Amino acid sequence: MSYANHVQQSLANTIHRPSDSTVAAAAAAAASAPIVFAMVMFGSGSAQEGQHMVKSILMYSSRAVNIHILCTTDAMEFLQRQLDLVTRPAYDARITFYPLTEAAVVKRAHRAGIDSRHHAGVGGLVKMFMHEVLALARQPRAVYVDTDAVFAVDPVLLWRDFNRMPANAVVSFPNAGLKSNGAEICTCVMGLNLDAMRNSSAPLLPSTLLPATQTTALGHSEVWEHAKLNPENPGWGDQGLFWAIWQSYPDRFGRLSRIWDASFCRVFIGMQLQSVSNLTLEVERKWQDRARKGDDEDMGPAGIMWPGIIHFNCMGSEESVFETPQVLKSVPYWGPLVTLVSHYQWVWLNRGEPDSAFNTATGPRPRLVTHVVQNVRFLDEVLAETPR
Repeated sequence: MSYANHVQQSLANTIHRPSDSTVAAAAAAAASAPIVFAMVMFGSGSAQEGQHMVKSILMYSSRAVNIHILCTTDAMEFLQRQLDLVTRPAYDARITFYPLTEAAVVKRAHRAGIDSRHHAGVGGLVKMFMHEVLALARQPRAVYVDTDAVFAVDPVLLWRDFNRMPANAVVSFPNAGLKSNGAEICTCVMGLNLDAMRNSSAPLLPSTLLPATQTTALGHSEVWEHAKLNPENPGWGDQGLFWAIWQSYPDRFGRLSRIWDASFCRVFIGMQLQSVSNLTLEVERKWQDRARKGDDEDMGPAGIMWPGIIHFNCMGSEESVFETPQVLKSVPYWGPLVTLVSHYQWVWLNRGEPDSAFNTATGPRPRLVTHVVQNVRFLDEVLAETPR
């Protein structure tokens, strides 16, 4: 039984109805629970780039955060040096590293019958198995964010949108409607229902170690055939694989707004840091209409989008985009925001209350802590060794 099913069975065995006060307390606890992120950093260059996403999360978040990072050892060492500078954060932050080798990722991919020659390399391929690596953390849900992007607002707003995801959905991502091709979705930001992705009756991907999954997994051979996609060399890398599964199981996927993928590829959906700040809704909508593609279901409540995550893709390089002159020259687009985040000092994140003002009666002082998971394994290996 999967962890998700175990939880559901436990709830089913509860015969009493909770009181209103219990419900209110549970809602309050959920509202203050940490926001959970998953990231991938393979190589020190990826960590050099990804540090800015991590920093923007810590800069803007109004709640505690947990960040799970699948990484190589050199990436972990690079980021740890930056995190060591933060000793007095305003909110709790827990960063957990899961060191992996490229060889281990490739072996797991081959057990699933997939591979990738995309420029993102193994760092892109491992995104297909984040739910397996995070299984021991018993983390039911997380938001995945890429390294070549930064938040422009409080991440709480993305977590709020993610919580509207349909209960049966395994993944949510921005897209241009059901007719989207593999380039018109974005797996650079995703809402991950990790428990559902690990569900033993319908896991995301199969494994040769678990023969039954060859037919029960969402990503099986007929799915690739239906999408006319070569799983060993998919167009758009991991994005193509997620797209193919979505095409066969659209009801198992949710949708995130393009607010969370204002990308360089799409000219930031017509949004930019202009010299005037009093544009009317009509004028702003006209700017955005020029860059929009596909249906308009992801418009904001006011009929326009606003910048949530600024994504610097389509740069033609796997080096850190934040040290690329092309990004900084994107004024009047987002160069100033990049400068703010990339030049913001890590030591400025020591924004916790002074000792004289802190009330220990309300709980311990917020801390930033890091943890390294040793001997990381994929879930299929663990399940294959578990007695039935």
